[in-house]
This record gives sequence, structure tokens and C-alpha cells, in this order.
Amino acid sequence: EDQWDKKEMNADWAWNLSTGYNVPVAILDVGVNTKHEDLKGIINFDMSYNFYEDNKNIESGSNETHGTPVAGIVASEIDNEKGLAGVAGKCDLWILKVDDPEDGAVSTSAEIEALAYCGDKGARVISMSYGFNLPFQTEENVINYCWEKGIFMTASVGNRGQENKPNYPSMYEHVMGVGAVDSDLQRVSSNYGSSVDIFAPGEGVLTTTLSGRYNLGWGTSFAAPQVAGLGALLFEEHPTWTPQQVWDKIIESSRTITLDIGDVKFPDAAKMLDIQTGITEQPTIPVYQLDYNMALQSLQYSLPANSQARLDVFDVSGRLADRGYISGQGSYSTGDLGSGVFFYQIQVNGQNYSGKFVNADSR
Repeated sequence: EDQWDKKEMNADWAWNLSTGYNVPVAILDVGVNTKHEDLKGIINFDMSYNFYEDNKNIESGSNETHGTPVAGIVASEIDNEKGLAGVAGKCDLWILKVDDPEDGAVSTSAEIEALAYCGDKGARVISMSYGFNLPFQTEENVINYCWEKGIFMTASVGNRGQENKPNYPSMYEHVMGVGAVDSDLQRVSSNYGSSVDIFAPGEGVLTTTLSGRYNLGWGTSFAAPQVAGLGALLFEEHPTWTPQQVWDKIIESSRTITLDIGDVKFPDAAKMLDIQTGITEQPTIPVYQLDYNMALQSLQYSLPANSQARLDVFDVSGRLADRGYISGQGSYSTGDLGSGVFFYQIQVNGQNYSGKFVNADSR
């Protein structure tokens, strides 16, 4: 499969519940091809910035090939009938350019400004696919500031194939260091050791390119944004969570895979969102009754006594169209949704159930 990475992480199941809708995700890198068909509709140009040149130009130059594929892993738009789907393909994408365009190297001063900006402006997730050999206090201080401001951060651990190779920012306490595996769930060149918090797909993953096309990305640079995307999925579902809660949920819900260097953690997006996979039709058990009344344009429901349910309604693109809470018996109006096909998901007593209805034009 072209997008083996999303399937291996069960992201396709997770999208039934969360797409990272409107969660601010900042990519610190070399800018992007802002006209790429899978990115142009999701970039927040108002919040994006070039911190090296101190202007709004976030376009990548001809030798700045790194940023577009990194951004595509997180945020290629879901259900836009284009090439692929990012982990959080409905997020609010901030492109923060922090490199010297002459050589594509990340500027530490630009990086620090960008991180402070994220803390000040309300980003919830930061992805950093670069690394320095040594730590420095100013960088760690601003990362701690972002953490205190509620931001979950990921970074690539490097591709030297070495154990506990010094690499920053991935080795800071409040940054989740991400290693890379291939489609066989094996390590190729990723660094490893106790400094790596989790491994994710990064070797041979399909993503967007500077040329405006699609190609495979190789290395930990493309694993870190996978986990950043998972953070966005969690923040959509749990907007009041702290970055520590997001961190813990990603790790606790992960499965164990065996590499050449031993057992490591690998993310499971469906388990992370408490979704049961492998069910093509909902089990028939007397938990709830929910029927669509086309004439009244409403969902008629009956729930068990003393229970409350969250009702999420999605349009055909996967966008969350409405959300509400129901209890007892009654009806939930769908008239404001307009006409079309919609899907609902309901959570009752810790279980998820879903269905489909067609909203007719009331005129």
C-alpha cells in the first residue's frame, strides 16, 4: 500500500473520530512549496512566518527540499481527492521557516524565536526534524516555556545508526524523540537507545515534495511528524489536556515491536483514541436506539437510564460537522447541517457506535 505507514499505525481507524481538526501544529523547518495541491488548502498563512529573514516568505528555495515532505506527513489534506492523507490532515498548519536559505541549515537564533512564538501564540503541537550535536541552555529554556504553555513537541533522533548519539532537541526532557522504521517494522539507519522515546514509520513513507509531486521520504525526519500528528488527534478529542497527558497516552497505548536492538514502542492511533479496530459492522447489543427521521430532519434516540452520550456528526470529507450531548429519550436536530450524506459516532458507556444518514433538503 502506498500509505502503509498510516495503516500500520491504525491512523485510518483513528480518523473515524479525530482528524486533528483546527489544532494548531507548527512545523519548524525550511519552509514548504505553498502551492502544493495537498498543502495549500491547510496552511495558515496568517500564523506562518520566516524567522530567519524576518518576513512572511515561507516558500522553500530550490535547495530547501526538506520542509515540504515533513509537512506532508502531518498535514496533507484528508479527503480532498488529492494524493494522500496526513496523520492530522485537518489541522491548523503553521509553517515556521528557521533555516539559512544559502545552505538549508537551521539557525539556532531563528529556531529560538520560532519556539517562543509558538508559546506566545497558542500552538499545541511542534514538530522539529533537525538536530544539533550539543545542547544549549537558551534552546532548552524556550522548549520548557513551550511545555509550560501546553505544547506537545516531537523531534527526530538522527540517522547515524548509533546508540544514544547526542542529538538535540530530541534529547531534551520535554521533547519526544522519535526513531524510524520501514514497512517491515525494522530499523534502517535510525539512532537508538534510551534517548529514543518511540519509533514510528519513517523509512520509505509516501509524502509531498518540493516539486509539487509525491515521493518517498527516508529517515527519522519523517518519523517525528507522524507522532506530532498523533498529538494533534489527541488535542482535538481532549482540548484541555496537558502535553504530559498527550505524551503518556501515546506511550501507554503503543504496541511493542522487536527491532535488531530489542523491543521498542510503536504508536497505535486507534488504541490511543480508545477505538476498537477490526469491526466492519457495529455489534448488535441493546445499548442504544438511534434512528434518522427524514421528515423531521432529526436523529431520534433512546439511551439507557442514567447514561449520557456524546454525538459526533461528520460530513463525507471527514470534517466534524456537529457535536452534542444527549441523554434519555429525545431527538437531535440535523436541519442546520444542510443536505447530503453524514456519518455519526456515538459514545455510550465507554463504547463507540456509528452509522450513516442522508439529510434531505427541507425546501
